[in-house]
Amino acid sequence: MRKGVIQALGILTAITSVVAVFILFLILNRSLPPVKEFRAYHSIMFSVLEEQGDNIDLEAYDTARLFFDRAYRDWQEENTRFMLLRDYSESKRLVLIAISLAEEVKDKQDARAMDLRSQDVSHEKTAGQIDKSP
Repeated sequence: MRKGVIQALGILTAITSVVAVFILFLILNRSLPPVKEFRAYHSIMFSVLEEQGDNIDLEAYDTARLFFDRAYRDWQEENTRFMLLRDYSESKRLVLIAISLAEEVKDKQDARAMDLRSQDVSHEKTAGQIDKSP
């Protein structure tokens, strides 16, 4: 009798250990939401709107926003799943595309702003030369 109890406890301990290792494995390998990437996207788009909101490539802006919205919806979908079964890789992929597009919008906006400044400088030089003529 005593030998059977010891064997049963040994089997129970082994099963408990395997389950604990499995749960630990799931916890350590779980996917984390791409919070840093979402913040990076917001930072870029805020600077785009803050600098010159009227000088934006609206098509590229809307495309970046579309990818961001898809990433956000995917994130929300993953949040409905059991914690250990969540996979945020698609959200991260989509938001990285949105960041890339947002950076393109910012670069185009910066290039347009530089063009406008250089045109203003050239017009000022031309106007100054006309004023100095006799």
